[in-house]
Amino acid sequence: MIAYKEDGSFKYMKAISMQPMCAMCHGEHIDEGLYAKIKKIYPHDTAINYKLDDIRGAFVVSLPKESTSQ
Repeated sequence: MIAYKEDGSFKYMKAISMQPMCAMCHGEHIDEGLYAKIKKIYPHDTAINYKLDDIRGAFVVSLPKESTSQ
């Protein structure tokens, strides 16, 4: 998504979809040892059990009007 807002600012958004390399840590079948390490470092993280092509989030770039009028 690309948008120029009424105030002249700019916003770009691109979905982050689940890819094969993401599945090692965020997929449905995470190695038990790796899962234990993830839980130790990120005890409140719930970003698991995703399937390929699920949307995981988005990259967002926002620029104020001053940056877009040059």
